[in-house]
Amino acid sequence: MKYKRFFTMILVAAAGFMASCDTVFTDVYDEVSRPRLYVFGGFTHMNGIMRSGFAELDLESGKLAGAESVFTVGSAQPVLYRDTLYYEAGGTLYASDFDTGAIRWTVIASSTIYTIVVNEDTVFIGGAFFTVDGQPREYFAQVRRDTGAVLPQLVGGLDNSVNALALSGDTLFLGGYFLTIDGQTRNRLAAVDIRSGDLKSWNPGADGYVGMLYVVGTTVYFTGGFGTIAGNARNSIAAVDAQSGALLPFNANITGGSATLCAFSNDTIYITGPGTIGGKVRSSLAAVDRTTGALRRWAPTPQSIPTSIVYNSGKVYMGGTFTTMNGVTRNYLAAVDGDLGELLGWYPIADSQVNYVILDR
Repeated sequence: MKYKRFFTMILVAAAGFMASCDTVFTDVYDEVSRPRLYVFGGFTHMNGIMRSGFAELDLESGKLAGAESVFTVGSAQPVLYRDTLYYEAGGTLYASDFDTGAIRWTVIASSTIYTIVVNEDTVFIGGAFFTVDGQPREYFAQVRRDTGAVLPQLVGGLDNSVNALALSGDTLFLGGYFLTIDGQTRNRLAAVDIRSGDLKSWNPGADGYVGMLYVVGTTVYFTGGFGTIAGNARNSIAAVDAQSGALLPFNANITGGSATLCAFSNDTIYITGPGTIGGKVRSSLAAVDRTTGALRRWAPTPQSIPTSIVYNSGKVYMGGTFTTMNGVTRNYLAAVDGDLGELLGWYPIADSQVNYVILDR
């Protein structure tokens, strides 16, 4: 079985074909050196071949790659770190060998896990739970990456759920519905030193929930149900300094719909969810300047809001419940040009929804 390399959480790449070339691949592609897209969802077949909830796809051809494995992934974006996949299903955190699917350990939370972040030593989880493996852990916990043993509480006193986590060095950023941590006010956003356990002074303050967090260089981007950050208008997406928490000029000006997920290029953010942004109508997808938030011309039209979006090398790849993209049949997976949003010929076919995608880099 081939060796799996280190993986990032949501970025993906592929080369496209002409938009008119709707080739359907039904064979399995075996070249070990080719990059892979790992796809998770409710499907039972991919390209007409049995693949139950998980498939490996070649990024250039869309062909299946690798043998069949089964991973039942729930509410949290799965994380592939080295040779282990960390994922949630039914309130249980799993660590499974990615090549064989063998479960290495499990940790049971009392309710849903919404977010997972992994580093060399630790798996951090956030959600709506109150206990983890029977130990009191309200909304946030950490476990040993190698064994799943529940570690001492890093930070406590959370009064509501943690929906999003993002790690940058020794700083863990939290987003969600909470208003206090350790008795201190933190309106839905906070940062913790993972070595000392100290709550940082970083405190942007959102007036509505935070659903996703992304650390890109020295900037923290986040999406959610807010309308202001630190008293300044920022509808559904905002950017703050990762060190100080100061609000940055970035302002995408979403006035219809909302931002849910993001994918990043060097100068652009691709966003799912918005209906009106920068004064222009968009059909659930938009692209904005990463510094200013100014709207780009990129405007693909999916049948429904994608549940995953990834970018690499000038291409944007999406999965979801849609069956058309730009008015052309695309069964739950599609790729478009990162500049104009033109449909590409990359065309794997799932028989049901795709919930998550991650990239072999």
